[in-house]
Amino acid sequence: MYTAEGVRLFIKGLKDLPTLPSIFRKVLIIARCDKSCANDLYELICRDQVLAEKVLAVANSAFYGFSGQIKDIQHAIMLMGFDRLKAIALGMTVLNIFPPKGSFNIKNLWIHSYEVAIIAASLSETRYVVSPKESFVCGLLHDIGRMVFYKMDQKSFLQIPTDEKMFDAERANFGCTHSEAGAWFLEDAKLPEEIVYSVRYHHEPLKSVSHQQAIDITALAEGLSRQLSPKVEDDGIWTEDLNVSALKLSVMEEEKKSIVEKLHSLNSEIQRIFYS
Repeated sequence: MYTAEGVRLFIKGLKDLPTLPSIFRKVLIIARCDKSCANDLYELICRDQVLAEKVLAVANSAFYGFSGQIKDIQHAIMLMGFDRLKAIALGMTVLNIFPPKGSFNIKNLWIHSYEVAIIAASLSETRYVVSPKESFVCGLLHDIGRMVFYKMDQKSFLQIPTDEKMFDAERANFGCTHSEAGAWFLEDAKLPEEIVYSVRYHHEPLKSVSHQQAIDITALAEGLSRQLSPKVEDDGIWTEDLNVSALKLSVMEEEKKSIVEKLHSLNSEIQRIFYS
């Protein structure tokens, strides 16, 4: 059994865990340091070919807005900005920390997050309330708290269901929900408040008093992901809050069909990013 304070201390101590890849520790240090700049991130990513390839692949996603236009990391930073690149680099380095385990494939959890990012960006494209670029990053990182739990205690994490009992089980095992843990992780990494709030409230959008539109889009994208592309590893629980978000965003059946087509068209891109 863990406590919420124990989870927060684990997050703060992540850079010191000997089992973590050095590249993750370096990215986390840059993210946390107020004096870090885009050049620090550029030099770090350029030194790691695997990370550079994955960051560029995500940056060039058809639903991130720069499909095929970004040729190198420097160009990515210019077009996307330091905070967005920092968020993507964190996401891509976290991916390499967690190997598959039994029937639960951690890469499928990341594919789920990537699909939520695509759905969120698609919703943003027609709403004009949040930019697709911001929605994509929020979707990509929305379940990073589950990665924290996985790293803390694989056995406890794998016993948590992905239905309505999930949140009670998370609190019983870790003293908090994965939404809270993810928000603490991103807050510790000094990511923008909009991203932190979207992760913190993506299962309870009505509880937030700030960044409501970004949260609604992230939350709804998560819920739709289970309807449109279900996986053993996803946690796209449909709650009453999501009925309100869906009503506010006016999501119709035709739009859902269009998103499914987009997901299918990007399947090869997704496989290349997560299985290369």
